[in-house]
Amino acid sequence: MSFIVALIFFQLSDIPRLHVRLKHIMFMRQFDELVADIKPDIVSVTAACQDINKSDRWRIVFTRFICFTGYDYFALVVNCKFINKDRFFQV
Repeated sequence: MSFIVALIFFQLSDIPRLHVRLKHIMFMRQFDELVADIKPDIVSVTAACQDINKSDRWRIVFTRFICFTGYDYFALVVNCKFINKDRFFQV
């Protein structure tokens, strides 16, 4: 019996990069579980980003914050076709 076990280990030692291959196999088996664990978090973050993206008030606050913190956002605002420039310059 021990001869068979020794023979199996001897055969396994001939496989190049066995440790790396086994780690990849384990990761592939655990991948679906990992995705299932973080999927609710991804969905909630995506929903929050969509809500923020739709909010006009947040866009105004964020635009002014970026502008006044010294970031060169002014050139982006002037050249951007998606930002309403009249609403940006309201006080």
